[in-house]
Amino acid sequence: MGRASEVTLPEIKQKMKELEALGLYGSMEFPVGLEKLESKIKWNSYYSEVMANAGNPLASHRIQVRSSLEERTSNGMMAQRPVVCEMSGTFSNLPLGSFKKGDPIDQDTTIAISAIKLSIDGAVILDIDIPANVYKVNGVDILAKFKQNLGLGQGVSRGDIPVSSDLGDAGLIIM
Repeated sequence: MGRASEVTLPEIKQKMKELEALGLYGSMEFPVGLEKLESKIKWNSYYSEVMANAGNPLASHRIQVRSSLEERTSNGMMAQRPVVCEMSGTFSNLPLGSFKKGDPIDQDTTIAISAIKLSIDGAVILDIDIPANVYKVNGVDILAKFKQNLGLGQGVSRGDIPVSSDLGDAGLIIM
């Protein structure tokens, strides 16, 4: 908790394929998959466990970022809802930073994300797991027909990213 000064979540970006055909007046683009998912974490100091985890390019790590979403109107605060983002991935860099008298060490790591789950107030808004062929938005399996056509049924068996209920108001947890 309190070890990262900034976390940049992955951008969900579709790979697009252009279609040009005889008889079409123009061209169109269609989604054919997702671009790679990448997250960045700016650490506010050196942490030995982060260095050890980031230093192993073969290990996958689970990262959880938590926040509180405040909804306000002109009458004041109406509600506070938990926002939880869980990610699995591999650190793809380990910058050692720089030392300057009187300044904190800036250390930014990049993580190649293989799975991400975003929940607001307990409802799963987005669930993507690339190795398991899972892509759900608001509980709707976007890949259901695709997997059925490939004979994959409901997708490859996977273990869901665990959610700990005892994390309180932690900002960032690496498991």
